[in-house]
Amino acid sequence: MGSQNKNRNLSENESDSEAFPQLCKNNCGFYGAESTMNLCSKCYRESCFQLQANFEKLTVEENLDQPNLTQKESSFCCPDHDDSVASQSSISSPNSSPSLCLIQKTTSNRCSSCRKRVGLLGFKCRCGNTFCSMHRHPEEHGCTIDFKTAARNAIAKANPLVKVDKLQRI
Repeated sequence: MGSQNKNRNLSENESDSEAFPQLCKNNCGFYGAESTMNLCSKCYRESCFQLQANFEKLTVEENLDQPNLTQKESSFCCPDHDDSVASQSSISSPNSSPSLCLIQKTTSNRCSSCRKRVGLLGFKCRCGNTFCSMHRHPEEHGCTIDFKTAARNAIAKANPLVKVDKLQRI
């Protein structure tokens, strides 16, 4: 019976420690919870934002480290700049040109040809740009996508050629 009393006392102590909330790890004066890594709600939210910012920073740095990707983006999203201007900006500050392209790519509420505001929807082309009603057709904005070849490849992929095995005649 003595061992049962000790076990009961241990279980009561454990439940007592769970019943009393613990202070935040950052010593801000508020109470934390185990579900939030013993942080209060404010500190937990801030730590989540910091982790997310660090993750985004790492992914941007990884994208900038890949030279082929940045060259494709710069030729894709900066077609209205002269080659001489693009080469000067890449020579003077190589890190600023990819960030400039990323900024231009995110602003999709303007037509890529005439820079007219297109509203919420606009017309998105297969080349990835957004256009107004005047430039929405591929021949109007000089789209570089080969629609015929893409359609032929899609049909060939959807309908594979079926060949009958040769039968041996008896």
